[in-house]
Amino acid sequence: MWYWIAAALILVVGIGLRLIGTHDDLWLDEIWTLHLLEPVTSVGQIIWGINHDNNHFLNSIYLYLVGPDASPVVQRALSVVLGTAAVVAEAGPLRRSRTRRASREGTRPRFRRRGA
Repeated sequence: MWYWIAAALILVVGIGLRLIGTHDDLWLDEIWTLHLLEPVTSVGQIIWGINHDNNHFLNSIYLYLVGPDASPVVQRALSVVLGTAAVVAEAGPLRRSRTRRASREGTRPRFRRRGA
């Protein structure tokens, strides 16, 4: 039970910190990405036309779709969602390692599985 409470707490803190950071002005790399997107007229040009270290395809496509006039919260929404998903994805391996450790020690993990 404590495992799920700790996991939920970590997730809430992770979301909270990300959301707090979305309300500030754009950072230099975000402004630079929007500057690189100014001459772009299609998504294909983002992939094939921008040859720059700051061109991260998924983020650039998202920023192209929401536009430079969107609020910083909207412009950073993809980063918030994917960052939160990374925290959730990390919980899976941690849970499996806990189960493996319990099986090595000859004990059962302390969480119960629902169902059959």
